[in-house]
Amino acid sequence: MIWMLLLMAAPQEPAPACWETIAPIIQQHCTSCHVADGPAPFPLVTHDDIARRRTFVAKVLRDRLMPPWLPGKNSLPLHGDRSMPEAERAAIIQWLDAGAPAGEEQAPSSIEPPSVPALPDDAISLTMPNIFTIPPETEDSGH
Repeated sequence: MIWMLLLMAAPQEPAPACWETIAPIIQQHCTSCHVADGPAPFPLVTHDDIARRRTFVAKVLRDRLMPPWLPGKNSLPLHGDRSMPEAERAAIIQWLDAGAPAGEEQAPSSIEPPSVPALPDDAISLTMPNIFTIPPETEDSGH
């Protein structure tokens, strides 16, 4: 009896998020660039897109390379802020570290990328001075 009471009183570790809870975060912060024919080098609109690259995606999130936003926390607010709240960054990383579980869905739905406004006529384009190699897909997602 005491054993059961101790088990009930022990703090339960929350279950990792599933695709259904992570997809809206990905949609808000990633899919404006990570779509087919978008400016990013690969799409992130399906569960498999992300699960295949989970180690790489987790690394660039941990290293704060993505989403790309150079102004620091204490900088002046700028139009089009692309920073990601720490709670959302942590939720995605935890989900990726847990193996990117799909959840109860048989076939997780794809993300509907947001419509991206056209660049203004006076926009400039920059070229990276050094090559950045993107690793091939990481682990097999099991799907």
